[in-house]
Amino acid sequence: MKLWQKVFLLSAVLATLAVFFTSLGVTASWFYGSLEREKESAVQLHAYMISDFSNAAAYRRAVSGKLRLPTQEAQSLIAQTVDSLPTEDAAAGVYFENTRIAGEEMSISSESTFLTHAAQAGQCAVEVRSDGGEDWIYVASYLTVEGSDYLLITRSPVTDLYSQYKTQLWFVRAAGLVAAALVGLALYFAVRSLLRPLDRVNDALCEIADGDYSVRLPDNGGVEFRQLAGNVNEMVQSVEENVDRLSRIAESRKRFSDSLAHEMKTPLTSVMGLADVMRISKTMSDQERVEYANIIVHETRRLQNLSSKLLELAGAENGAMEEKNIHVPALLREIEAAVAPLAEKSGVSLCLSKAEDCYICGDKALLQSLFFNLIDNAMKASRRGQTVSLSCEKVGDSVRFSVRDHGIGISDKDIKKVTEPFYMANKSRSRKAGGVGLGLSLCVEIVRLHHGKMSIKSKLGEGTEIQITLKGVPPTHEKE
Repeated sequence: MKLWQKVFLLSAVLATLAVFFTSLGVTASWFYGSLEREKESAVQLHAYMISDFSNAAAYRRAVSGKLRLPTQEAQSLIAQTVDSLPTEDAAAGVYFENTRIAGEEMSISSESTFLTHAAQAGQCAVEVRSDGGEDWIYVASYLTVEGSDYLLITRSPVTDLYSQYKTQLWFVRAAGLVAAALVGLALYFAVRSLLRPLDRVNDALCEIADGDYSVRLPDNGGVEFRQLAGNVNEMVQSVEENVDRLSRIAESRKRFSDSLAHEMKTPLTSVMGLADVMRISKTMSDQERVEYANIIVHETRRLQNLSSKLLELAGAENGAMEEKNIHVPALLREIEAAVAPLAEKSGVSLCLSKAEDCYICGDKALLQSLFFNLIDNAMKASRRGQTVSLSCEKVGDSVRFSVRDHGIGISDKDIKKVTEPFYMANKSRSRKAGGVGLGLSLCVEIVRLHHGKMSIKSKLGEGTEIQITLKGVPPTHEKE
């Protein structure tokens, strides 16, 4: 059963019960109030007759001059009084020693609790009874007239009152059914209207479950539904972003694995082929052997460089950073000392500008790898005799580093792809220099881990400038 059906049924049942019991309570209150008033009237009639008996007896004694009327005369007087009962619908019966002496016969046993209650001194018993299809209020009490005890029983009809009560009960039931139908109809439309946004949420979630992450819920309805729609939209936005990110990662890893297989295939093929030739050849000259060995060593070093770069890249992506405050001038001096042999071997000069006294926070080993790769790429792109410069300056709260060369440069088409793994703008030149196309990918990952920014500016034939912007930190007494 759906939520709206449960809410509708529960509300309809509660509303119906509320209307029914309220109407029943009002009707019962009216009936019992009216019945109490009828009882009071019946008791007043009963008291009137007792008073009438006493007054008639006193008057007869005064007229006859007797101190006490004879029993027979007193009973005759009682009979006359009963016959002159002022209410036509009411009836009365007078009993003397369990024998009716006046009025109508009352079908009440002398041993009934009703009469037992009436026998108590000063008590007047009242009871509602059904007799012959009619409803009556019986009132009974014992009285003394001229020294003799009599039982007086009066009855007043309440059949019309009970008929009205039954009629109203039927009306309450009928009105309750009509009211229940009307309330149920109103509740149906109200519940459907109030819970319609929930249907939209459910439909949207079904579409999202089917893979359509472009679905967004409208921001309307009640406060709760607006909050729910906002939360669902945020969730879908997050899922969509994660799915896109995972898709890009999957695509990037596919390109990475394809490129890795391709990059490893060439040197391995060369190594295996030349090694096989050297193994089976019996007439190979020393010059050929040295040439083949040089090629094998070159390709082996390229494979070693490839594995080293892959390990660095994996470490940068998955390894935990050891962040420390790093003194920038000291870091640059260490980098200069480390790359000096490489610059001398390649015939390229390294120009290190004077750095301002500032600090950055990061992993020193990763930052050294970052600048080693940038300078190495710049040297590979430069010709002998050219200069590669490394500079640093403070820009507000940040520190901006710049690595510039005057080499071959990068085209606008290639500059957007040079940070992809294994991408090389000039493959023959990069392989000849021992490159594997992972240096800039590693640089991008290191900059990302340090929450920095990296930009590349280049023109073919004029050189390339790569800028790295990292967050600066306040000076410290300790220099890392």
